[in-house]
Amino acid sequence: MNIPPSDQSPPPEQTSIAEPAAPAKRSWLPHDYWPWVFAAFLCLVLAGVSMPCFGCIQSMGSQTKALAQAKGVGLALKLFAGDNNGNYPRQGIPMEMKDGPTSANQAFAVLFPTYIQAETIFGNKLSAYQTGKGPDNVIDNPYVWEPVETLRPGENVYGYVMGLKDDSRPDAPLVVEGTDGTGHYNRSEHTRGGLWKGEKAVVIHLDNSGVLENLAGRDDRRYIPRAEDRSKNLLDLRNWGQDVHLLDPAVAGP
Repeated sequence: MNIPPSDQSPPPEQTSIAEPAAPAKRSWLPHDYWPWVFAAFLCLVLAGVSMPCFGCIQSMGSQTKALAQAKGVGLALKLFAGDNNGNYPRQGIPMEMKDGPTSANQAFAVLFPTYIQAETIFGNKLSAYQTGKGPDNVIDNPYVWEPVETLRPGENVYGYVMGLKDDSRPDAPLVVEGTDGTGHYNRSEHTRGGLWKGEKAVVIHLDNSGVLENLAGRDDRRYIPRAEDRSKNLLDLRNWGQDVHLLDPAVAGP
């Protein structure tokens, strides 16, 4: 059966017209710059971490040096006692010291030049006891005991416990960090007794053992604790015998 052709032709194929794509967002920095930005950020982070660590390393180095110097002073005192029947510097020891020392500087001055040759072992620029340029290594005539140039005020930062003998208790303190004048320390690092911010203090015992002791007590009354009872001050010298006194470093005038 013949079907007559339809009058309607098929609809033309529709062509879809794509919408124009939105322009890509551009970064405020070229792509090649981002690795440099990341590297700079990483450097800043590392610098922030390393600065406190560097400060800690510097502080530890200064403390180690201070301890080594104090042990050198302690050794010189031991040698002095060996030549003076077990006695350490005090009134009449040596014989020329008729009035006795009134400061650690005067007591230590008798060690020159036989037991110590240079003043630098007594210095520490971080201590409030050191003034000016510190030890200048100018010493007096060894045959004149009255010290004028040897360890002048401001050239020594260590205290001295006077009155001990070689047969005293070996754990007795002999050389210590300079205190605030009362046998105590504090947290004000720019004042006497405030070295190491009241956290530690150098102690050399009679047996020449030395330690950077962790301090105890209130902020304004820090003290070196005794090994057997940390509630007691090692520099409460009533425990170490009669006529035992703490001599702090001489203070330079204004």
